[in-house]
Amino acid sequence: MKKTLCALLIVLPLVLLFSAAPVKAEDYRFVVISDTHMCVDRSGFSLYAATKSIVDSIIGEIKPKFVIDTGDMISINTMTNSERDITAMWKIFDTGVRDRLTSAGIAFFPSPGNHDVFGLGRSRYRQNWSRFSNRSINLVAGSYSDYYAFRCGSILFISLDGSGLSLGREQESWLESTIDKYRHRNGAVVVFSHVGLVGRGRHPNEVLQGNIMSIVKRKNVKLYISGHQHLCSKDSLGPVTHISAGSAGETPPFNYLVFNVRGSDIQWETKAGMELLKRR
Repeated sequence: MKKTLCALLIVLPLVLLFSAAPVKAEDYRFVVISDTHMCVDRSGFSLYAATKSIVDSIIGEIKPKFVIDTGDMISINTMTNSERDITAMWKIFDTGVRDRLTSAGIAFFPSPGNHDVFGLGRSRYRQNWSRFSNRSINLVAGSYSDYYAFRCGSILFISLDGSGLSLGREQESWLESTIDKYRHRNGAVVVFSHVGLVGRGRHPNEVLQGNIMSIVKRKNVKLYISGHQHLCSKDSLGPVTHISAGSAGETPPFNYLVFNVRGSDIQWETKAGMELLKRR
């Protein structure tokens, strides 16, 4: 009995010590693309040449750990709001972007845009992404078909359904509880959605309403990344750095963002731009 008690007294502090130890920082690279707007034109459905060039560059040159897409992957509108057209658009995006990246060992994380869920798109979006999974990085909360969170190293990444101009109270509450539950004490939080907190570009008056601004400031979110504006921009919102990605397919100058994570430091740069026009 005494030997057992002594053994427990020795082991228990060690267990507590290791469980409370901070997560070791990990150096890696991730990419953000947005607003590819895979859509219909005179030639039918096809992947934009700029989008293909960007995917080629990501796989061949950048080689990130994962890619985040901040929405409007396809382009459902009044002319393409049919089951046949939506199916065709997702097929081309999945095979031309998502599946090419994952086949190269690069994880892919989507976030719904307003054109992804327009009209008949909401149910099809959930159907398309409910069957998807990344082999290398598991979700810690939520699902790909709505909103979710995952960790990479010490950083907690959170994807929100920012396809509209408000998250709603349920999603806001989920965001707060997810940060409280899954954030490492020595780790940063990065949040991304389609519509963001700053309007500058194509839709200057379209930003998320509600309590999202106060939540990300109060929870000390490090980065908020969005799309929708088709313009690269950087803004400081108190403790939060807000970065908007440009279009990776529909609107020139085509570009994508590369983030380099070194320990707790995150640096970013814009890639491609007008040089992709020369490749077409």
